[in-house]
Amino acid sequence: MDKKFKVLKIDHIAVAVDSLSDSINIFNLLGMNIQNNEHVEDEKVNVVKINPESNEHTIELLEPSDDSSVVKSFIDKKGQGLHHIALEVDDIHGAIEYLENNNIKLIYSKPKVGANNKLITFIHPKSTSGILIEICQSSWLMSLRDKIKSIPKNPGVYFFKDKNNKIIYIGKAKNLKNRVSSYFNKSNQDIK
Repeated sequence: MDKKFKVLKIDHIAVAVDSLSDSINIFNLLGMNIQNNEHVEDEKVNVVKINPESNEHTIELLEPSDDSSVVKSFIDKKGQGLHHIALEVDDIHGAIEYLENNNIKLIYSKPKVGANNKLITFIHPKSTSGILIEICQSSWLMSLRDKIKSIPKNPGVYFFKDKNNKIIYIGKAKNLKNRVSSYFNKSNQDIK
């Protein structure tokens, strides 16, 4: 089976901790950006994301919200520390299908909603030499892909607006779908 998805980036490194409040102190001292605490009910965790000033990288602190949390079990078994590495993909459903067809064991066959409303699943550590890998897809990417799929391949004019709805760029193209998708696809290939 052909691979029908791309790994876009390392999304975050997640660290299991007993206490968010105790754990963020060092990051505050270092002057990093601490985001708001988010509760993820399905995973039974409280999550805080931490970024450097550039916002290019993310550390995610995971605190169990109750004793039935898998993060609580992880801490009880292995102690506080690295929990997982998250990879953002452009098509989580394609990634799941591809991995399952290649006999890679997943925690969830259907993605769940995680922190920041991302769709998530995990590759079981038995398939990765002991490393828990999260596969995630941003919700904005899902809606953007759907919008690009609906653009015709005809010649046309397109424009981009800034956050204030002011037009900042106008372009023309022989194939509207390919041109617009090239702005959002690193390999400059048509989104299928």
